Parts: sequence; C-alpha cells; structure tokens
Amino acid sequence: MQTYEKHIYEVDVIKTYFDISSSFEKVGKENDPLVIQHLEQLESQINILLDRRGLVKELVWSHKLPIVILPSIDVELYTNWLGLFLYGVNPNKVHLILEYHLQHWNLKESFLNRVEFFCLERLNENRILLDNTNGNIMSMWLLRKRELFGYDGVQPTKPMNDKSKSKQKDKKETEPIDVNRSMLNKKIVFSPKKTNNIFQVVKNCLFEESKDNMKLLESLINGENVNTCFKVKYTTTKFTDLFVRLKEAEIIYNQYDKDVAQWIHSHFLFHDMKEKKFKKSSVKTILKTFSREKSIRKKDQIDITSILK
Repeated sequence: MQTYEKHIYEVDVIKTYFDISSSFEKVGKENDPLVIQHLEQLESQINILLDRRGLVKELVWSHKLPIVILPSIDVELYTNWLGLFLYGVNPNKVHLILEYHLQHWNLKESFLNRVEFFCLERLNENRILLDNTNGNIMSMWLLRKRELFGYDGVQPTKPMNDKSKSKQKDKKETEPIDVNRSMLNKKIVFSPKKTNNIFQVVKNCLFEESKDNMKLLESLINGENVNTCFKVKYTTTKFTDLFVRLKEAEIIYNQYDKDVAQWIHSHFLFHDMKEKKFKKSSVKTILKTFSREKSIRKKDQIDITSILK
C-alpha cells in the first residue's frame, strides 16, 4: 500500500513548523521576541488552514499529525510553505529536497522561478536568522539548474499568505466555507499509520474487486482526488457506520461529520432495491447514521478490529 511518502513534493506544514521551532532552539534563540512572534504567526496561519479543512486543531497539534499541501490544489500556498520549509530544514537536506520537488514539475523553469522569486527571497529577507546558509545553498543550486533549464523571464504570481486569503474571502463570501474547503470536501484525512488497514477493510465492502478498482481505492484512501465511484455491497447505514466508528476512534481527523458524509456521497454507490441499480445516497441520508437517527445492530457491524489494533 502506498503512503504519503509517494507525494514527497507536497509540503507538510506541521513538520515545517516544528522544524523551524527546533532550529531556533538549537541556537538558543527560542526566547527571542522576534522568534516568538514569527512562530505565533506561523501557528495562526496553520490554524486557519486546519479550520478550512475541518480538522480538529488540538488533535493535530498534540500528535504532530502530517498536514500536507499539494501544488495541484493550491500552487501559491505550496510555494509559500516550501519557502518556510527550506529555511527550517537541516542545510544538508536542502539540495535533495529541491531536486526531489523539481522532478515532479513538468515545466522546470516555473519551479525554478518560484524558488528564486519567493523561497530564496523569503530567506534573504528574514531578519531573525543567524546566517543564510540555506539561502547560499539554494543560490548555488539555482545557478546550476539555470544552465540546464534556462530562464523564461516570467515571474509567477506572488502567493498570498493564509491571513490575506482569509480576509479576501470574508469580503467576497457570506458563507463560512471557502473555495479551498469546498475542493477538499471530496476527501477525508485518515491516520497515516492506519491507511493500509482501512484499505483492506473498505475493499472487502466493494461489489467489484478488480485490479483497477483496487488501485483507485488505494489512491482514494491515501487522500488523492479520484474521479470514480465504487459500488458497495452493503446498505448505506452499514457502510457509513464503519466511518462513524473510525471518527469516534479519532482515526479520521476531520472535525465535521458533513465532510465525511460528503466524501462517502462523492465516491460510493449503493444498491437501490426499488430501482434495481446502484446509485448515490444523499448527504442527508448518510448524516442520519452519524446522528444515530439510523443505526445498525452491533453484531451486524463491519469488523474494524484490524484497524483499531
């Protein structure tokens, strides 16, 4: 089963925060007022992101859970956090990280521009760094890569930070759900250590266990966007009950039941006895299981012992 390591070009904002915090502790600057202010700003930005994704902040912070940003969903936010990540990481890893991220970009010049205009600029302008070792490494790396991939002379659109985006959306929308949140409604976040066991349990619920189906299901459980629906051999209530119990066990990190219900609605089909065909259940119907308006006997529940171990 594949894990989040497959998407190494993503940026984990939680790991970034703790890497940056640790780097200041190593040089005895953790009590510097500028450092404290800087870390508080990062924490605030992360909390905004967690709210957008409907995740329980206390749970994420206490367990240091990985929260990744995909460039395919929000390239500007990805660029912003990649810059933060690069100045908090061990200097020996800077070159390898840049190489790995570059490999996943079709337009290499575009990635190089982002590193030069924003990631390197962030390092050069940071007043609380003792030195600019990581910046020097990035500069040398950029010089070598420009020889290979050239320079298209196009400066990418400057990314906005989370606070700016939040203020902008508050002005445009009256609803508390923003564009990023609605894009993420199609997926839920599982404990990374449990994804393999979750995959094994869910696959046994499917009507068709073809090779292609299993590959797509594996991707879905790992948080990827999958444009397909899987036929389930159980009722909506029995299948949904599985995720209700996973959420209660804090194996699903999403805070809102509606987000999980939306994910089930988007990706699974259930057999309709009257119409004699597979069709989606409404979010409203799925939520009835979360509210216990509909329930299933314990002896009829899908076994999740392997996940809870």
